Amino acid sequence: MPPSEEPPTLEELTLRLDDGDDRAAAAERFAQRVLNEITLLEDLPEGAVDGLLGCLSADDPRARSHAVVVLWFCRSFDSAPPDLIPTLVDCATDPDWRVRQAALNPRHLKHALDDVLPPDPIEAGLPERLASILVDRLDDPVPAVRKRAGELLVGRGPDDRNPDLFLHHPDPEGAMSQVIDALADPVDNVTDSSRGRSPRRTAAELVAALSRERPALVEPHLDAIADHLDSEDEVVRTRLGVALVGLADGGTAVPTATVADAVEAIADGRPRQHLEDLATGAALAPEAVEPALDVLVRYLRSRWTGNRRTAADALGRLVRDTDRAFEPEFETLASITADAPFDDTDRDPLVELAADHPRFVAERLVTAHRLELADDSGGWDVGEVLVAAAERNPAVIDAAGDAILDSMDEADGAASSAVLADIADSRPELVADLVSAVLDDHGRTAPVDPAVARLVAATAGVGPAVADETVAALGGTVTSPRRDDRRQAAAALIALREADHAVPDAVEPAVEAAAAGDETDPLVAVAETDQALAADLLIDSCVIWADGDYQGQAPTAPVADADLAVARPVVDDACTVMLTDADADDRLAGLPTDALRSLVVDSAQRDEAITETVADQFCAVIGSCLGDGATDLGGRMTVPQAVETLAELLRLTSAGAEPAVGPFVDEHIDALLDPGPELQSAVTDLCEQLGRKTRGVVVPHLPALLDATASVDDPDRADLVGYLVCPLGRRRPDAVEDHLDRLIELSHDAPTGGRSIAAGTLGQLLEKRPELAPRLADPLAETLPETYDWATRQVCTALAGAAEADPAAVRPALPRIAAVLADFEGVPDLAESELTDHWRAERIADDTVRALARVAADDSEAVRSALEPHGGIESIDLPEAAEDREELQTLLDG
Repeated sequence: MPPSEEPPTLEELTLRLDDGDDRAAAAERFAQRVLNEITLLEDLPEGAVDGLLGCLSADDPRARSHAVVVLWFCRSFDSAPPDLIPTLVDCATDPDWRVRQAALNPRHLKHALDDVLPPDPIEAGLPERLASILVDRLDDPVPAVRKRAGELLVGRGPDDRNPDLFLHHPDPEGAMSQVIDALADPVDNVTDSSRGRSPRRTAAELVAALSRERPALVEPHLDAIADHLDSEDEVVRTRLGVALVGLADGGTAVPTATVADAVEAIADGRPRQHLEDLATGAALAPEAVEPALDVLVRYLRSRWTGNRRTAADALGRLVRDTDRAFEPEFETLASITADAPFDDTDRDPLVELAADHPRFVAERLVTAHRLELADDSGGWDVGEVLVAAAERNPAVIDAAGDAILDSMDEADGAASSAVLADIADSRPELVADLVSAVLDDHGRTAPVDPAVARLVAATAGVGPAVADETVAALGGTVTSPRRDDRRQAAAALIALREADHAVPDAVEPAVEAAAAGDETDPLVAVAETDQALAADLLIDSCVIWADGDYQGQAPTAPVADADLAVARPVVDDACTVMLTDADADDRLAGLPTDALRSLVVDSAQRDEAITETVADQFCAVIGSCLGDGATDLGGRMTVPQAVETLAELLRLTSAGAEPAVGPFVDEHIDALLDPGPELQSAVTDLCEQLGRKTRGVVVPHLPALLDATASVDDPDRADLVGYLVCPLGRRRPDAVEDHLDRLIELSHDAPTGGRSIAAGTLGQLLEKRPELAPRLADPLAETLPETYDWATRQVCTALAGAAEADPAAVRPALPRIAAVLADFEGVPDLAESELTDHWRAERIADDTVRALARVAADDSEAVRSALEPHGGIESIDLPEAAEDREELQTLLDG
């Protein structure tokens, strides 16, 4: 059909549904139109439903599958016949898997279940027929069909119907054997949120539900169920463990050893929702008491009060139902919960246990706090629970203090101090007696941990002894590179001063400034009144950073927040020390190079004028060395270090640095493109920032850069030149379009490195201007896969975006895209690869599937043809892009 001709209307497409010669194509086009316009349609044209029903008997399975897809959408239309749902249910037995998959569409069939199941089924016998079909489909040769059948049998959440639908099966005893066989199905969920449940999880859910509602169906299969308690799938292990415990609790003769195995399966699986089942099973199998007890006690220290309540009730029940002695605290829980369970109340088991078992409560809470901090999950308010427990029994704090102090070593000092500080915030008198012991180990040298300083501030008014060494250490922390260190130390000194402790003379003005104003950072506060002192403290901060272990953190220029005039002379001297052998401030000369570099970069970040001055100095010195291979500047830095610092300045402060960098690039572009082996890595970093962060610096040199691109056949040199050229496609598309023909030529004729640079540039241009897809999509696809991975990723991303804007323009590129997908070797393990490689591979997988899916929405036959040489989409395994692959599969199927 000529492009200018209007597409056929739905009425015209309806007439073609009876075309026996090309019924599949007619059904496909009709389906595409309906799916694209479904939200606008009130009904189908007259005769459409009859035509679609006629397609269900077509010889071509494509016609049948397309018809099923559309007929499900017709269910709410007035033209839908009363027997539509039964007709579609019967399609789930079609010999072609595409038709079966379309018929078992959970999105539609789940909503139709109200019309299928009693009390008012739309057709007698339909519930039994559907249940029979779904159970049979659990053994379907196609995984997607098995998953859909499973979801329809048991659901996926609070609206689960299990096992209601299964129980309509005409032969539930025989069907149960099929369910048990499905426990061994190897197919996984695609993802936790995707459509389609793992068949083995379907089976496990049914077994668990039926063990309570219809145990007679499950009892003949005890041995088979027990054989799967060691399943690698923790959900299967857990649900089967729950099933066996339920059977035993209901009176079924389950061997004690099997019950014990079931308890261990729950404990090793997902026990949180099944704490009661753990207790029930352990009471029936004495050898399972210990694994159940371990889990229940662990949940007593859960961050969630609801979990603690459930665990306490279950633990109490276990103690009452078991004929053996338990620890006193568990016996107490049994007594408490016998008359007043915790569930559905606002009581906390740990608070109530505090009355008789303060040490047990304290140890649970302190351990919980440490685990939360170690897991970096934000922690929970253990201090609040401790305070509530202490109101029930003050001995809890003594016990907690003992637990903290017993384990307070260097690694745990901050976590332990944080527990005490949490308590001290509301009840400082409870921990006052413990403060001296904390300070002996963690409060004598600077920098003092913020948690320790917070503890000092909270308890200063209740009189714990604070040694002069601690006051001095807090004074030293006032000049810490870390802002939180400084603020908490100043707050502690302010509180101590109010309690008549002297403040070290050197920092008293800073502490005074922090106490007097709204700014709690003492260095920023003092800069407003005493710039000279602020400059001295700034250098002191760098000294502390240089002498301490700050895990790579850089010193800051905190006074710059108040008045950068203080920092400027310090920065100038720092540049002098780094880049020349001229004299400078003796204190700065004693700092390591990293400290000086970080001070300069941090200050430049805060002030554009400082950025330009620093960039001028670095460009001048670096420029004098480029081209002759020199690596020694005469100062503290080598030439590579200076180049890397300039790159960092551009990354953080491009606007301020660009005026200095422009003339530098104009003068030294040739040397930048050929820096020599000693400077290759550093200059590559600089070129990356020049390409990404500056706007006009590189454009005048684009012809020379393309000349250089023509001969690049080395990954390192491709990185260097590519960083300068490729970003122009997105940042300066007009300039790149002026060289479009040259770039297309390079993308085909240059060596691999140059081809990659040209392809990457064109890819970024196409992302910016998708209207260029008719001209660029095919040439870009022809570069695949003969480019480096980073360029392949860029091309795939660009083609995916172009497919969204103009699917027809990407159609000629489909064979190449399909080849990339077929050859995809998977995303490398993150633990064994660079993050960039992992991310790049993910994007290649995602974008190729996305491009194919978008074209398939308009022309699924073209995509099927492109994939056919590779065995079709069915033969391509893409766990990294599973959801997109499933969407593509659905589009190709109907």
